[in-house]
Amino acid sequence: PPGSVGMALGQTLQQEANEGRIPTLPVKMLGKLLAQPGALPDHLLVPAVEAALQKVDEMDGKDCVRILHALVRSGGAAQLREGSLQSLGARLSSRLDEISAGDMADLVENMANASMPVIQMFARISVAFGLRAAGASPPQLAKVAVAFSRARLSDRRLFPRLAQSAVKQVHAFSNPDLPAFLAAFAAVGLCHEPLLTAASKVVAARAQRLSAEDLAMVAFAYAQFYLVFPVVVTALRRRLPQCAHELSPVRLAELTVSCARLEVREPVLLGTFARRLELAALSPPLFGQVARSLAALGLASAPRLQELIARECQVRLAPSGPEPFEDGEWVLDLLDGLGEAATECRLRHGGECPIFLRAGLLGAARPLEALCPRLTASQVAALYRSFRQLPPSLVSPSEGAELWEVHQALAVRAAGLARSGAFGAGELTSTLYSQLCLYPALWAGSAGDGEGPVNPTFGQLREAWLALREAWLALQPQVAALEDGRLQHQNALLQMLLVQEGRPAVAGAPPSAAAAAGT
Repeated sequence: PPGSVGMALGQTLQQEANEGRIPTLPVKMLGKLLAQPGALPDHLLVPAVEAALQKVDEMDGKDCVRILHALVRSGGAAQLREGSLQSLGARLSSRLDEISAGDMADLVENMANASMPVIQMFARISVAFGLRAAGASPPQLAKVAVAFSRARLSDRRLFPRLAQSAVKQVHAFSNPDLPAFLAAFAAVGLCHEPLLTAASKVVAARAQRLSAEDLAMVAFAYAQFYLVFPVVVTALRRRLPQCAHELSPVRLAELTVSCARLEVREPVLLGTFARRLELAALSPPLFGQVARSLAALGLASAPRLQELIARECQVRLAPSGPEPFEDGEWVLDLLDGLGEAATECRLRHGGECPIFLRAGLLGAARPLEALCPRLTASQVAALYRSFRQLPPSLVSPSEGAELWEVHQALAVRAAGLARSGAFGAGELTSTLYSQLCLYPALWAGSAGDGEGPVNPTFGQLREAWLALREAWLALQPQVAALEDGRLQHQNALLQMLLVQEGRPAVAGAPPSAAAAAGT
């Protein structure tokens, strides 16, 4: 029978073990042999792949797929000529109409699992599969989405088409496929709200049947975009306390971040985090997010977690530590966590600071100073807020203090952003209010106009204060329209200090405009 030809030839080759016969075989036969498990002995797999790659021009679409699968299985052992992958990709692209959507899904899944650097292949399959996405099955949609997310390819044309197809058949996804599909969108940072809305009721209905891993992926899919769907959050609150202990350390750490964003704070679940969370193996970005999330969940005062965070800060922030500070934005998350932890302890634990607070803050001084020149306006506002939340004894801007250079570098950046108009009204209000709290010497006794005597060493801080003040006065209409209650409170205090009686709040406006601006 035709189906036995490949096996029969494979058995002949196994018996003869003659590598010299491989290059003489037609590419169609090589493809079938490579696709059939056991048809070739192990020592002939690589020669067969190399021989097939010499005959790219003779391949049809199916041959291309078979050779690519074999190339993945070879684990990089095959010796590739320069440009051979590009040639194979071009051939596959011209023959995509000869392969099915299922073949494409299987192929990208295998390439992603093998971490093959074949972006051209993904690009060509993206176009072809996108055209067929409407007719793809849920398993095929899940395979493609997960493969592209593992390859870190945020394809803004393909993913919306996958989502549109999935919305119509979301009930047909299997329990493992649906969470993986949703998490793939979160992993590449593409939010598709109609998909998340359609999936929310399905996820909630299946919550009792989903594994801990599936639930963690569901939490990640919604938390990545801070989307709090009540039906999903209720299901997570009910199920996660029962099974979170089954997760691996890294997945449990990721779940900590998701729960902080979705406000899932069940006592049993928090107990699981406090007992089982491990930090040593986390990547720098994940460690920073976990540190911030633990503070948001009220767990920064847990004795075991305090010791873990203190140990990691000591290791990661040491001058000769392992973490690269050239891309050290994770330190901003850590500072945010330190500020939240200090606030938590002040409000609920009698002001007793966590043991990691001082070491973490002082250890972060060096990377923070290096980061300041490239901070965005929102990052500047967040860092000032973190400093404001910390004990004054630790963040005092006195000359010679450990954080003095950070204060100076941050002031330079804040002044530059203020002069360029980079701050929004909310960011500007928060930043100026933080300076009001941190640097009373700049405004005390001078009605905030910077005209009074100031320590000469505070020259850079004064410049930043004046630049922020002028920018804030110029944005009074937008500031007055802020709806956030906390920002409104900050604005009211700033108005008392900076907008004097009879003095216009808006630059260039007549005195009567002061009242209209919210004084």
